[in-house]
Amino acid sequence: RMAMRFKARIQTILVGNFVFPVVFAATLRNRISLFESVLILVPLLGFAFASINLVAENIFKYRLFARTLNEASRDVIVRSFTAMWSTMLFSFPGLISSLEERTTSAIFGFYIAYSLVPLLVRLFQEYWRRDIVLMQHRELGTLDRETGRLTPMLFRSADADTISFYMSIKSQLKKKSKKYAQRVASLNEKIEFIIKKSAVPTRNNRDIKVLQRDVAFLAYTYYEAKLYSDKKDKEELLRMLVMFLSCIYYENESDSDWVDFFGSTSECAKKSSVHTFYLRELNLTVDEMKKVLFLDLFLAREQCNIAALDLWSNEIFAEGGEVIGNALKKKHVSLQELSLSVNMIGPGGAESIAAALKRNTSLQQLNLNTNRIGPEGAKHIAEALKENSTLLTLHLHSDDIGPVGAERIAESLQENTGLNNLSLCFNQIGPEGGTSIGKALKRNNTLTSLDLTHNNIQDAGAKAILDAICGNNGNKKSALVTLNLDDNDIDQTLLNDIDATLRRNR
Repeated sequence: RMAMRFKARIQTILVGNFVFPVVFAATLRNRISLFESVLILVPLLGFAFASINLVAENIFKYRLFARTLNEASRDVIVRSFTAMWSTMLFSFPGLISSLEERTTSAIFGFYIAYSLVPLLVRLFQEYWRRDIVLMQHRELGTLDRETGRLTPMLFRSADADTISFYMSIKSQLKKKSKKYAQRVASLNEKIEFIIKKSAVPTRNNRDIKVLQRDVAFLAYTYYEAKLYSDKKDKEELLRMLVMFLSCIYYENESDSDWVDFFGSTSECAKKSSVHTFYLRELNLTVDEMKKVLFLDLFLAREQCNIAALDLWSNEIFAEGGEVIGNALKKKHVSLQELSLSVNMIGPGGAESIAAALKRNTSLQQLNLNTNRIGPEGAKHIAEALKENSTLLTLHLHSDDIGPVGAERIAESLQENTGLNNLSLCFNQIGPEGGTSIGKALKRNNTLTSLDLTHNNIQDAGAKAILDAICGNNGNKKSALVTLNLDDNDIDQTLLNDIDATLRRNR
């Protein structure tokens, strides 16, 4: 984008500062008539507009025709106008009789080349470009699902493009500058104004308005960043996020009956472009999950397009685990990834999640790290794995499952037909747990990656795993190709044998 703006400046300087004085001087000397000079200078209007817009954007942080045309459309129209006008006069050089035909053709040939070539380049660039607004408050991994979700620049609405422009300016402001707070407040006011004005009322309820998907995407991004910068109005901001995930804008701020609003949006709600509902470290309460976010209802709606829910470090405890479990049981849930790390859901929460896994067919990745589910929780998860065949990745890092919990998980692996990635690191499963895992691997044909870091399985557990991946004693070789046994007090020679065997199995 900076390169394109630089080219625009060069064009303005070369064309405007060179052509205009020459034509003006020729007019004064009566070399050409006033009418002919106007014909020659008309294409400069496009360059003048581009120049004015550049000044407005870079100095005054304002966009011309902000709600009418997006940046790409403005540029394409300006260049198209210049190219068409120049082509017309190039085709009829007799319109400027005061100059030689060769001179006229050279002038307008220059115009055509200087507008048509950049126009074609811009069309090609913008057709493929789907710039994602910077989500600086997010972890990098959570952005993977959001890449390429916006409409190509050529077809994006002017409102969405302008919101994106103001958000990019906001991200570039220096926090140490004197007028930082004032500028941020001004930009926020502009963004919120555009979001509100771009919403279209529905026929059934004038208070509920529909947003375009790109506008809703950017609105969600804006309010998500606002939530993480200022958590004072957490409840209201959480409601806003749910609205924009449904491409809805709820105008009646005085109506506190959030339940009625939530129920009345089912017909007009559209599928959002946002694919990861990011709710990390917000200290969510069970009431907020039930009565503000309505997670159990929201995730089950047919219009819900959320593929990943990130609730890392909210300490929702067992009651929160029950809310999530109830949501996963619903018919239309399409959630594929769920992160409940550091939420202390305990055995009770694990039981709720396990009950949901027995019925859910969409979830592919589940993260229950640091939840203290213990052996009892591991037992519930293991029972679910015997029935679930769609879960592909399971993380139980630092969950205090111990040898007993590891044995239960191992038993489930002998019957499970879907899981291919399992992490049990930092669970102190000991040699007994390692041996149980080794026995299970002899019968499991799907697990390809296993992490047993810091579990003190020692040589006894490592030998059992080696037997499984080697296919000793007439057993079929395990499908395992990736294994992490760091910090397990295992003899180096044994580790080398395991590594060599895994290399041969790949």
